[in-house]
Amino acid sequence: MLTLPPNQVHGRRPIYISTFLIFVLANIGLSFTTSYPVLLVLRVFQAVGACSAIAIGAGTIADVTEPNERGSYMGYYALAQYTGLAIGPVIGGALSRRWDYHATFFFLTALSGPFLIFMVLCLVETLRSIVGNGSALVRGIYRPLLQPRPVSSVANSPRPPMKHPLSTPQQFGFLQPFLVFTRPETSLAIIAYSIVYASYYLSSASLPYLFKKVYGLDELWIGVSFVPSGVGCVVGTVLAGKILDWDYRRAVAKGATPVRMTRVRLQSAWIYLPCYSVSLLAYGWSVGEKLHIALPVVFQFAVGFFSIMYFTNINTLIVDLYPGKAASATAAVNLGRCVLGAGAVAVVQPMIAAVGAGWTFTVGAVLTLFIGLVCQALIYLYGEIWAAAGERTQ
Repeated sequence: MLTLPPNQVHGRRPIYISTFLIFVLANIGLSFTTSYPVLLVLRVFQAVGACSAIAIGAGTIADVTEPNERGSYMGYYALAQYTGLAIGPVIGGALSRRWDYHATFFFLTALSGPFLIFMVLCLVETLRSIVGNGSALVRGIYRPLLQPRPVSSVANSPRPPMKHPLSTPQQFGFLQPFLVFTRPETSLAIIAYSIVYASYYLSSASLPYLFKKVYGLDELWIGVSFVPSGVGCVVGTVLAGKILDWDYRRAVAKGATPVRMTRVRLQSAWIYLPCYSVSLLAYGWSVGEKLHIALPVVFQFAVGFFSIMYFTNINTLIVDLYPGKAASATAAVNLGRCVLGAGAVAVVQPMIAAVGAGWTFTVGAVLTLFIGLVCQALIYLYGEIWAAAGERTQ
């Protein structure tokens, strides 16, 4: 939330580099600290350095894509986020088992340090208010040390200078992400996204507890148990993006002008949400009834697969509704999903202890399906009207 106003005024590249530097420095500190209070503080800085890229990444995609191709790129964007779900727990579990928790942060330092150097060398500025369509001659912090070769149409024509970040009126304020909630269509989309995210965290947050208690797994095998969900996310991100682009092309082919984004982007979500809820329900009862471990592992794959396809659809819809302020819109999504996700993590173990895993996930699946379908129906029926009214007021 703190990095969004600067990135929408001063550009993407400076914020990417500065926040990633915080991430690297936090990892270095975490690699050596033995103090629990210091560890907590550094973990906060680590999160600040890492999570800003999620919101800024959506803004970058909005900078460089058109609606007819945005679905695929949003899928790749989600792929980068959720690949960690497939490999992170395995690596972390193996490192902790062989050494201790410090090894995880040494590994992150070794991984993130070279990537920071790569960003300084190669990352280009994309904010339209500064570089236009990308042909502007950049300078200072906005100029990568290794500049990409421009295409011939740009190289053979005069290139305008970059615009100064403060040369045009900008809305610079930390309230921008919160203003996204004032529009009903985006508020409903965020609620639908967040409720699925919260129920997804019911399964992921409780997995170590349940798999250790029910199946007696150690740290390494618990980490391996996250792989099916992560693989489902990886497969789902790519597939969902392709389907989104196909839905858009089909709407254009039918002569729908202008394309109703609130309907096109939700077209496949009507399938994903029920499939996700059924998968979550089946996972809860399979592990609650202590069935063979293969069953909850398979349902974990399905939960990851359908959840990420749903996330990709809703994320793309929100970026389409806020093409010039996609970073603020994505920050609002992050706020909503993190609040509900934190609540889910807080209640899942007490609920399992009180009523069992089966009924815990029954409640999560039913609430997710009901709230999600209500939000989708309202967006489908009234989203275009609300979006047009919101654009007029802005």
